[in-house]
Amino acid sequence: QPFQQRVAGLIRDTMAGIEASLEGELAAHSAEIGATDAEQAARLAAEARAESDAAALWGRAEEARQQLVESTTALRDALDELKEARAAQEAGDADYDKAAAEKERLEEAEEKEFIPLKVGSVTGARAKKQAASLLALAKSADFDTSLLEGLQGALTAKPAQRTAMDEMVIMAFETQVTTRIAELETAMAQLSPAREARAAAVQAKNDAHLVARERHVARQEALRKAVEAAKDSEAALAGRRRAVESVDSEFQELRARRAIMKDVL
Repeated sequence: QPFQQRVAGLIRDTMAGIEASLEGELAAHSAEIGATDAEQAARLAAEARAESDAAALWGRAEEARQQLVESTTALRDALDELKEARAAQEAGDADYDKAAAEKERLEEAEEKEFIPLKVGSVTGARAKKQAASLLALAKSADFDTSLLEGLQGALTAKPAQRTAMDEMVIMAFETQVTTRIAELETAMAQLSPAREARAAAVQAKNDAHLVARERHVARQEALRKAVEAAKDSEAALAGRRRAVESVDSEFQELRARRAIMKDVL
């Protein structure tokens, strides 16, 4: 009888120890579940924040895309307007440019060909070539052909051997050159205001084009950065989701273990 009582006591003590141990472990698991539950809530909150951030950043990327579309249209319009202004300038400046070119040719011919012939500093074949060139220039400038007769002979003759008629022909030619240059200068002066207005219009359109281009380049860069930030946010969101899945799996395992312990107790 005493032996049986001792055995029963040992069994009761052992069972009590096991029960206490299980209860302690159950309490520990309950605390761990509580901590895991809090961690899960924190990770869910972080996931929601990351998802919100990603949505906001993709929204900004879409805004940047729309702004780039607008700046692209504005850039094309500015470029078209610049091209139109340049075309108008080229067409409008044609008369001025033509007069300026003729004036330049006459002044150059007067300095390099006529004066050397007049003073007799060139002779021979070179003199004949320059005199022929002057005659061709005079005809192209619509000089009075009646005053051009004998011009070549007068210019190629040595100054001391020129007749009064030669001097008259040379003087008439020089007068026509001077008169024509003055006419061209007058025409250029009359055309200058409109020419300057066209140049100002081209400058204004060019300035507008440069502004549109700078804005376009800036918006290209803004879109690039916005898309990059949005993609980074997607990567961060994926990481948050994996973290939630990980803690959720751990949470479910702890709950299952606690349920088993409760059944045992």
